[in-house]
Order: sequence, then structure tokens, then C-alpha cells
Amino acid sequence: MVKIRLDIPIEPYLLCTTRCGIKSSEYILLKNGIVSRNDDGQEVVQILCDRNPAKRILEAIAHLCPEALPKIQQHLEFPGDV
Repeated sequence: MVKIRLDIPIEPYLLCTTRCGIKSSEYILLKNGIVSRNDDGQEVVQILCDRNPAKRILEAIAHLCPEALPKIQQHLEFPGDV
């Protein structure tokens, strides 16, 4: 199975985690990310997951902080229809 890497810039990540219920599966997926720097030196949270969890994360972000979704989609390691 192909893994998808979501690179979420730190500010949208923090916004989404504060708006997400701590008992939700999306919150758990978000908190399993690793903080690193991308090629531009920007701090991001990297989450490596399968297709369905990636969809759930993106759906949660679209619902909780839609303003962050375009920034996250441009950093998808696996482009295309997630």
C-alpha cells in the first residue's frame, strides 16, 4: 500500500489541533506527526499515513480550519486525489 506524506505548516497545524476534539481519531493522527523543516526552511509537521487516514485528516482540516487547507494541499507529498 502506498503511504502518503502530509506536510502541514506549523501554524495551520496548531490551529487545527486546538479546534479538534482530543478524543477524535483525527486528533490522534495529527499528534502522531513529526516536526521538521522542509526544503524552504519552513517548520512543518510531517504525517505519514495510508490513504484513508489522509482523507480523514484533510476532511477534518477542511471542516475545522478551511483557511489552512490550500497551504496543506500544496505540500502533499503524494499529489492527486487523496
